[in-house]
Amino acid sequence: MSTNELFAIFNEFHEKSPMVITDSNGTQTWMNVAFRSMFPAVLTSANNNIYANFAVSLDEESKREYSGITSQIFTCSTLFSSKYGTYSGIAISDGYDTLYSFNSGILDDSDIIERISVVNMEMASLSRELAKKNNEIQEANQRANNLLRTDFLTGCGNRRYFSERLEEFCARYNRDNSRMFCVVFADLNKFKYINDTFGHDTGDKALTLFADSIRRFIRKEDVFARIGGDEFAMIIECNDDKDCERFVEKLRTLTSTIKLPGSDHALSSGYGFARPEGAANAEKLMKTADERLYADKNRIIS
Repeated sequence: MSTNELFAIFNEFHEKSPMVITDSNGTQTWMNVAFRSMFPAVLTSANNNIYANFAVSLDEESKREYSGITSQIFTCSTLFSSKYGTYSGIAISDGYDTLYSFNSGILDDSDIIERISVVNMEMASLSRELAKKNNEIQEANQRANNLLRTDFLTGCGNRRYFSERLEEFCARYNRDNSRMFCVVFADLNKFKYINDTFGHDTGDKALTLFADSIRRFIRKEDVFARIGGDEFAMIIECNDDKDCERFVEKLRTLTSTIKLPGSDHALSSGYGFARPEGAANAEKLMKTADERLYADKNRIIS
């Protein structure tokens, strides 16, 4: 059976597939209408040689001379055709002539553009998903950071949060000392007595009531934190010592109106404050405010 006879059988079932027959040198001896339509550049090739228009990849066995008919799946890419792409098909050879039948599902330039568009859309979808995941991770990190800076009992800031914010206020003041601020320390008087007499649950309640009253009193831009035990700290904007003193006395009066649940015991609190003198230094401000708080508590107790 000759190659042409095989071609006739093959073409009967695949008449819409682009086909071309070449001799052993690659010169075209026949092509069908589908091939002419798909690869017009081959028709205008000067030497009419398929290898000048296609880069065909066959294994070594398929390149040898055959005494009989063999077939081999091949892949190729167009070099000079108006339709660019990568193609595959079947090569049937008798050692002298070879029939190349291209799969009907070949990729031309339009197919490639369409597939690239699909890939781009998939990439865009993946990018959106990645952005969403990144946002979720950032939000989770933010929540984790907030938890690291939040007091678990009262819900206000903790010592770490207060230290970071105080450093910010000091840096801002050292750049522009017209924005005066004051560090205020506060704690509950006789807090040990409350724990010993009413129990630690009531002691915790006293802390939350005290914290809630301060939180409602100060402004949103003020800084408020529990820095340990029954001790709290604030950063407020002020003009001078008189402003700080008025603020402290209002808090003292406010605290005296709080009573423990199921008891006539009213809370009382001590205060100490410090303002920057010269360059603002966080450690120095906290030390001064703490010393004044200690002196205020001794004054109240005596």
